[in-house]
Amino acid sequence: MNIAQSKQLLDNHINLASYIKEQQLNVNYSQCYGLEHQIILGDNIKDIINALETKMVKKHKIEVILRLICLLCVT
Repeated sequence: MNIAQSKQLLDNHINLASYIKEQQLNVNYSQCYGLEHQIILGDNIKDIINALETKMVKKHKIEVILRLICLLCVT
């Protein structure tokens, strides 16, 4: 691997890390992370479903809601 390729890979890594950090600072991410944790631990299913319904009513991104529903189905 030459220096130009190494620099490009490093730039890609830094840009991706910056994007991930921005997403983690997002309020919705924090709320979804907590809900994901509850789903994985198998906490009260009624509370989880109510939280998902609330997200639907508040018109959160459909991709996020579907991902959480899939996680709930798998666990």
